[in-house]
Amino acid sequence: MSNLCNERSVFYNEGFINESEAAISFDDRGFRYGDGIFDTIRVNKGEMFRFKSHLQRIKRGLEAIGINFDCMAIEGICKELLQKNKVEEGFIRIAISRGVGSEGYLPKCGKPTVVVQTIKSTNASDKPVDLWLSSYRKIPEICLPSDIKSSQGLNSTLARMQATESGCFEALLLSIEGKICEGSSGNIFWFKEGKLYTPENNILKGVMREAVIEKSPYEVVQGDFELDDLKDAEEVFITNIAWVAKSVKSLQPVGFVWKQTIVCGEIKGIII
Repeated sequence: MSNLCNERSVFYNEGFINESEAAISFDDRGFRYGDGIFDTIRVNKGEMFRFKSHLQRIKRGLEAIGINFDCMAIEGICKELLQKNKVEEGFIRIAISRGVGSEGYLPKCGKPTVVVQTIKSTNASDKPVDLWLSSYRKIPEICLPSDIKSSQGLNSTLARMQATESGCFEALLLSIEGKICEGSSGNIFWFKEGKLYTPENNILKGVMREAVIEKSPYEVVQGDFELDDLKDAEEVFITNIAWVAKSVKSLQPVGFVWKQTIVCGEIKGIII
């Protein structure tokens, strides 16, 4: 009985239920094809970090893949779920699929499937990490929208798996043309001669990236960059909603090495 009493709640379609009662149909297009979007929001001291930015990205994602869903109630659902699960530090994840019904790839759906859940905070290490230059390239915008959190995440999954198998923390993906894009699950910045640099095109413009650009005490230069632009950087770091900012010590297997971590710590302290 105590386990049931302590079980976390989730929001599923039209109401709050226990996690163990939540079940997704095997006919749901999110399960079948990754046909949907998601977003993960950092929770700090019981408050959602930059919720409006996340909501804008959710709306943008739904519009990009043609899912008709009214987002007005999402903020209230998230706040109520945080209270129900007594979450002070952690994350809240929102997933919206196209719903149940298909004729092959062609959607034959009624209404979307919506799941909102809380996730416990992880104790991420502050130690600098190694990146792996992935053999997988970032899918170009002409093939799939790049600036949305698509449930179809195989590009990132395969790149991250390759990095892990190579003994590295995270992958770095280049564009088809060989330009620097992003990590499999975060954005990249580097510091050189008093300025921060970060790619601008064919990337998912993360909420933490947005925060860095807004609050950085250094000028931030956005643009298209070659891999060699990283080589002479004084410092490199990656950002996402879980790590905030994490220093990078090397890029393998090309052998780029960076030793400085000052700017990353400074930026992290400003943001949270």
